Amino acid sequence: LYNAGNRKEAAAAVSDELVDAIAICGPADHCREKIADWRAQGMGTGLVTLSPGTTCDLATAILGAVAGA
Repeated sequence: LYNAGNRKEAAAAVSDELVDAIAICGPADHCREKIADWRAQGMGTGLVTLSPGTTCDLATAILGAVAGA
């Protein structure tokens, strides 16, 4: 769907359950809680993806908030 140009339809086809299983999104408290859960289940390394155009200052603020700094 996505490659055919049907991006909205492709996004709608992805369930909330799948997103919750593979990604952590939301307020900092929620993210910290989910990271702790994933670490307890054996996750050692995560990947952080920020939106294109995110400034260094904003990236630092986001990562600091999630890290609890």
